[in-house]
Amino acid sequence: MARCAKGKKDDDDKTFIDRGTSDPDASFGNKGAGRKKWYGYKNSSNLDPESELITAVETTDASVPDSESMIPLIDKEREHRGEDAIRKQCGDKGYVGKTDVLKERNIFDYVIPRDNMKDDKTKKDHNNHYLHLKHLRYKIERKQSEAKNPHGLRKAKYRGRWKVHLQGLLTYMVINLKRITNTVSPITA
Repeated sequence: MARCAKGKKDDDDKTFIDRGTSDPDASFGNKGAGRKKWYGYKNSSNLDPESELITAVETTDASVPDSESMIPLIDKEREHRGEDAIRKQCGDKGYVGKTDVLKERNIFDYVIPRDNMKDDKTKKDHNNHYLHLKHLRYKIERKQSEAKNPHGLRKAKYRGRWKVHLQGLLTYMVINLKRITNTVSPITA
């Protein structure tokens, strides 16, 4: 997590970013009610909750809203796996707002509604497919945490969106290879 120069604690604080950075592709983003801010990029991914394999990756600058990466992820996955690859799309509250676009692509919208969306919330809470996918959300969050913490995707190691995208692809490839290896030959204690 990087901070702006104005948040610099002292001369030894190496976690700040000068606004005159040499990375032209990075930008400032914020998230959550507390508007937590950071400088850099976002790596978004699609994950098949049944196999727990990451199926598509999209890298954007930090200012792009989460919902804007959903359709490119779907298109990438369908390009490689076929039109029938995705019939249901789940996501957290950051992905709300793409219902019409998903409907055009014959995809059921199982994105978790925001708290102020009472009608959608009531309708989805009575749908067994939605409840099943919502129950599997922990697998997606676990993979994101694995990418950020032990694999270092929390911080960009390079400058430029393309290089950061390659870092994300390699990270997710390693995570997928670990999953495949553990499926084929599980570790026993």
